Amino acid sequence: METISVAIITDDREYGRALSLSILSVCKNFMMDVFCKSREDCGAICDSHDLVLYDGSDEAAGKSNLVFLTEKPSMVINDFSQKKYRIYKYASAQSAVSSIFRIYSAMTGRRMVNVRSREVKLLVFSSWSGGAGCSTLALATGQELSRFRGKKVMYLSFEELESTGDYFESFGGVRDAGRYLYHLLKEKESQGQTSVMEPLRCSPFLEGYVLKDDFGMETFAPTRGRNPLKDVTTEELYLLLSSLIDSGRYDVILMDLGNCLSKVSLSCIEMAERLCVVTAGEKEDSREIRYFQHLIYSCGESVLEKTVRAVNMSPLRESGAEGDSAAGESAEDPFVCGETLFIAKSPGFCMESGIRKISLEGAFGESINRLAKSMTEPTDAEQTKEGP
Repeated sequence: METISVAIITDDREYGRALSLSILSVCKNFMMDVFCKSREDCGAICDSHDLVLYDGSDEAAGKSNLVFLTEKPSMVINDFSQKKYRIYKYASAQSAVSSIFRIYSAMTGRRMVNVRSREVKLLVFSSWSGGAGCSTLALATGQELSRFRGKKVMYLSFEELESTGDYFESFGGVRDAGRYLYHLLKEKESQGQTSVMEPLRCSPFLEGYVLKDDFGMETFAPTRGRNPLKDVTTEELYLLLSSLIDSGRYDVILMDLGNCLSKVSLSCIEMAERLCVVTAGEKEDSREIRYFQHLIYSCGESVLEKTVRAVNMSPLRESGAEGDSAAGESAEDPFVCGETLFIAKSPGFCMESGIRKISLEGAFGESINRLAKSMTEPTDAEQTKEGP
C-alpha cells in the first residue's frame, strides 16, 4: 500500500497530535503533519499533501482535497458526487481511518489492491450441543496463536446471536460483517466481475469493519440482531473468505460454527484444514454419534482424519492425571478421530470495562497450547505424505 500524506489544520495542537497518533496506531501507511489554523498558507498545505483534515467550517473551501472535521455526528457528510466531505472529529480511530481511505479513493480513483502474501490456515470449531464451550475454546485458541505464536488471527462467528461483543470492545462507526459483505459485492460489480471464483482486485478497507482484542486478534463488529453470516450463501461465503485470504492480512482464520450443521457450515468444514469438535462429556452421546454420521455422509470419511475431538472441562486435566491426550480409539467408539484432547476446566473469566477476558493460566492454558499445536501443526501422517 502506498504512503498517504495527511495534514491536520487545527487551533488545538494537542488534539491534532492525538488524532495523528491514533490514526497511525491503526495504520502505518500515513505520513502525518499538524499545522496551526492561524497560518495563511492553507492552499500551499493542500498542494503539498494528499489529504487535508481541516478542523473548522466550510469557509476554508477551495481545494478538492479538503475534508472538514465536525463537532457533531449529525453534521457528517459523505457526498461523493459533489465531493463534499465532513467526518466526526471525535470518532474512533478505526472509523476515522476507514473514512479517510474511502474519501481518498473517491478523490483519486485509487483503491486498495489485494496481494496474497502468505498461506492462510482455515480452522473450524464446532459442537454437536450448545453450552459445550465451542466459542470459548475457539477464542482461547485464537488468543494463544496471536499472543504466544505471533500469528495474525481473524475470528468469524457463525452463531445465531453472536457473542463477540462480550469479548471484544466495540466502537461507534465500526461496521459489521453484513455491511462488509454488501460493500464487497458492490466492489465486485464495479469491477465487472460476475463470478465469485474470480479473485477480487480490490476490496473494502478492513479497518472500518473489524475490532481487535488486547493481543491483536480481530473479528467483525457484532450486530444488534441476528448474525448476518447465518444468511450467507455458499458463493457469498467463498467471496468473503477469499477477500480475507487475499488481503494478506491474516495467518489464521478461525470459524466458530457453534452447533449448526447448515449447508454453509458444512462448506466451512470441507474447506478447513482442521476441525475441532467440542464436547463436554468424555463418553460419546447418541447425539454426538449422529453428528459424526452426518459429517461423514456430507463430507466423506476423510473428514475424521482432520478432526480433533476436544473434551472440554475434563476432570483428567484438573486432577493432573496422566494421559491428557489420547488417540480416541476403543471398542465402544464407532468413530476414530485424528486425535482426542482433554481440556482442563477454565479458571473463569475476569471482566474489564464490561468485556470478558479469557485467562490462559494453569492447566487450562496448557490444554489450549496443545489444542493450538494440534490445530496448526501437521500430523505425522501428513509429514510422511509430504516427504522429507
